[in-house]
Amino acid sequence: MPKWKKESEKSKESIIVNKKMKNNLIALGAFFSIVGNAQTIKNTESLSPFAESIKNQNKVTQILFIGDSHTQAGNITDYLRAQFQTHYGNAGRGLVFPYPIGNTNGANDFSAISSTKWDVFRLVHEQDIYPQLGASGFVIGNQSPAMIEIALDNDTFNHITIFSDPKMIGKEIAFFTAPLSLSHFVRKSTQRVNYQIQEGDTYPELASMFNTTTTQLKAINGASVMNPKPGAWIKADQVSVHYNTDFENSTQFILKTNLKEEITPIQLPLLTRKMLLKTYANDNYFYGFHFSNGQNGVIFNSVGVNGATYADFLKHPIQFRQLKSLHPDLLAIALGTNEGVSKITEEEFKKNAMDLIRLWKSSNKNLPILLITPTDNTMNATKTKQVAQWIVDIAKENNIAYLHLYEEMGGAGYFKKALARKVANKDGVHLLKSGYEEQAQVIWNAFQNYLKK
Repeated sequence: MPKWKKESEKSKESIIVNKKMKNNLIALGAFFSIVGNAQTIKNTESLSPFAESIKNQNKVTQILFIGDSHTQAGNITDYLRAQFQTHYGNAGRGLVFPYPIGNTNGANDFSAISSTKWDVFRLVHEQDIYPQLGASGFVIGNQSPAMIEIALDNDTFNHITIFSDPKMIGKEIAFFTAPLSLSHFVRKSTQRVNYQIQEGDTYPELASMFNTTTTQLKAINGASVMNPKPGAWIKADQVSVHYNTDFENSTQFILKTNLKEEITPIQLPLLTRKMLLKTYANDNYFYGFHFSNGQNGVIFNSVGVNGATYADFLKHPIQFRQLKSLHPDLLAIALGTNEGVSKITEEEFKKNAMDLIRLWKSSNKNLPILLITPTDNTMNATKTKQVAQWIVDIAKENNIAYLHLYEEMGGAGYFKKALARKVANKDGVHLLKSGYEEQAQVIWNAFQNYLKK
């Protein structure tokens, strides 16, 4: 190849590289211009009791943050929890659902394992096996005695609150310690099986039946499995749990008690990082576990449910009762993404949102509530922008505090810029961990700007 052609090709490559660098720098500069500005929570008058609480070093401040898949992933709330507890004290990990036992995603600061398989369902699932779901918006249930281990990475605790179903009232449970993790005595095996769909089977129920995920079922069978038809055949990877009972020879007994109607407090003799619980019941329904350490400071509780909407958090009275028992000093609601990719009307959306707000205000009319709008996406950018504005309208009309995260992150076009910076998922809605942490930083800055006043 002539020398001039080689130089020409190099020149073209240089132009392409420089354009990519320029685009990345522009996108990165856009984010830094966002976080460099003063993020603002509006209508802050109603947040005064929260500000007084968190600045009081002689009490526990409970924050409850509810949301959808952006919250369930844990990246936003993990960041916020760390910041709040670094600045205002750590009173414990708060609400935990054992997502790993349920084959679903969640926060990464704890592990969970059990000696047997469990049915797992969440608020949005179509199923009639478990008629109600509690605190976490999830349920784990089974029909046999079992060991459950939850180990926290960063936090110790000496107090546990168990959220269970009233059907378990009086059932016996016990707590133990062990030198080795239960995980050393549990293994899983997978077998491909054929199954003929029965009348009444639903997509989530099929996944639970085989101890697998809906994503895996869809990957094997295609989208048709999402609407199962009786008589049709599907394939599934059935996951079996094998438990070596030798584990129980090494355990040391701590205490035994009986479950109360819906909420059971447990006081442990010493601080620990690991809960090893044995349920002796043949019919188990657990909705979550709350961990605290007896110290003053902040407990940051998060309830994130993939696919959830405002309406979903109105479905189960037991969920509200159990969450209300936390006595939150602040309720932050970060919903709206799923409505933004739906056909919901403005009237229906505002009714659902106000019904949820009124429900919480019914137990504490002065409860500080913060509404957080969804951010831009490419799945339905126009509708999402509308939903964000509907939330702002609700906040303004009812003197509720709000953070217009849609605008704070850059408004329309934000998601495409996030993709260019490789902090967003190609599905058009979700972010990568780094993208969620950027949003968390903006939310935290807004809190700091308010609390410093």
